[in-house]
Amino acid sequence: MNRQIGDLAIRIAADDPSITLDDLEFVVNKAATALAPFVVEGLFIGDSPLYGGMPEEVESIGENLVGALTLITGIDDDEAFVERLHNLYMSRLFIAGTDFLRKPIFSTPLPKGISARKLEQERRLVERERQQEAAAEKLAAKLQPIWDAAEARAIDTVGALMPAPPLDGRYPAPAPQPYGVSPRGAEVWAAEMLRWLSQEDAVVTQASGDGGVDVITDKYAVSVKNYSGTVPIEEVREILGVGVVMELAPMLFTSGSLTPAALEFSELARMPVFRYIVETAEVLALNSQAQTLLETGF
Repeated sequence: MNRQIGDLAIRIAADDPSITLDDLEFVVNKAATALAPFVVEGLFIGDSPLYGGMPEEVESIGENLVGALTLITGIDDDEAFVERLHNLYMSRLFIAGTDFLRKPIFSTPLPKGISARKLEQERRLVERERQQEAAAEKLAAKLQPIWDAAEARAIDTVGALMPAPPLDGRYPAPAPQPYGVSPRGAEVWAAEMLRWLSQEDAVVTQASGDGGVDVITDKYAVSVKNYSGTVPIEEVREILGVGVVMELAPMLFTSGSLTPAALEFSELARMPVFRYIVETAEVLALNSQAQTLLETGF
């Protein structure tokens, strides 16, 4: 791997103003290429790869990396570019994984004898694991400045102070808002709802540069989407990535709904998603994780 990715990681972590969008694409591209040894779920028919799927942990690394990069650089509002980074990571990972599978050590036909075949399969497994370990160690060292800077930036975005605890020991439920609320008002309302639901340390983050996180508790990084439309999968991915960087469980509040792809992804990511109705002060579960929290507690 070119040393340039390590140099760029240091500059990105330092918020170097000379960093360009091309630099971010370069880092994502190189990270995906480095993870090629993990993408080995496939077969070959002649020269054509028969792709078998992408390991979940490898996809998560991409989600986390894009989330960290956009949080540090403050470009999380550029949804088109964020999606471009996600697509670049996945496409490059597919290409790199396919190239990895074409290496003679993995693509050469197996011996016909049962014993010889078994020995060769074991040898390939050992070699694959060796390359995976080397790739993971090398990439982790190069990206560590980015992870550290993203975590620090996420912590710095917490803006509002906790309100004083109520005298009776419990925060009240948020009041209905018959005329609706502004986007910022929705964040404050969601924080009040979370405090009532036992997340008493819920605070609202700064109005900008929050990386998509609008409310933080000691357990959750919460994104609040105050619009009547559907939340796309890109925004669900963003809050997942930032939550992982902050070492908090991601959670989503929306006044609308999710696209089918976004809802499916939230289930796979085990991210609770709620629909809030400020006019009647209600919170409804949109997926199974949210339903479980409402039934068993936060």
